[in-house]
Amino acid sequence: MTRTVRHGFTLIELLVVIAIMAILAAILFPVFAGVRARGWQTKCMVQMKQLQQAHQMWVQDHDGEIPNWYYSLNPQSPTSYQKKFGEHPTKTKDPNWIFWPEFLSNYIRDRQILDDPGFQAGRTGNPGEWMADQMLGSWGPGGSGTEDNPYWRWAGPASRTGTGMHESQIVRTSETICFIDGYLTTEVIWLDPKRHRGGVNAVMHDGSARWLPTRNMPDYSPAPSLWQVEQKNGIYRYRFISADIE
Repeated sequence: MTRTVRHGFTLIELLVVIAIMAILAAILFPVFAGVRARGWQTKCMVQMKQLQQAHQMWVQDHDGEIPNWYYSLNPQSPTSYQKKFGEHPTKTKDPNWIFWPEFLSNYIRDRQILDDPGFQAGRTGNPGEWMADQMLGSWGPGGSGTEDNPYWRWAGPASRTGTGMHESQIVRTSETICFIDGYLTTEVIWLDPKRHRGGVNAVMHDGSARWLPTRNMPDYSPAPSLWQVEQKNGIYRYRFISADIE
């Protein structure tokens, strides 16, 4: 009589396989998460460059004027406020104000470039109606130019009601931030300092883009930080947030 022998795994072999799979998962999951985060960062950078191109077209159509991040409209002209992308379903907006996603809307093909996939969890809890996952830096000046209080100025009007800076007044277009990681609602505009790998994506006024860490980097580091301060002609100023001085 022939006896059939059945081959199978022992309990110890199964436990070894499970342990190996758990180790592999522990190794690979952070890698996959890192790849996804870098993918989000790359997409964010591409979208921000498209916004800068829209911004530049607006500037060219307005004789070189650098816009503010919002403007006050004439209350007597209600048709002046037209929201291209539709109203928020639950919140209303004061029709006397227009924000940069609105006055740039004619230069933007798809409103999805205003959505940063790396900021999905950050939209809750902010007051007002959401408008964009980026910040247009356009105000100043500020600071006294000392080491303790460096000078700064985004490229834009000197006051919220003033005339915009002319593009010819931007001294260092390759080192002056135009758009940066942040957010805009109908009530607040803010910088998001650690959205991507502990730093920010930023696009300069010449269209170049870079990632800037938001921590203070040592002097020997090849990566300058967002808050890097330089001294020029006796004035301390933020390197990337000083549009009108060398």
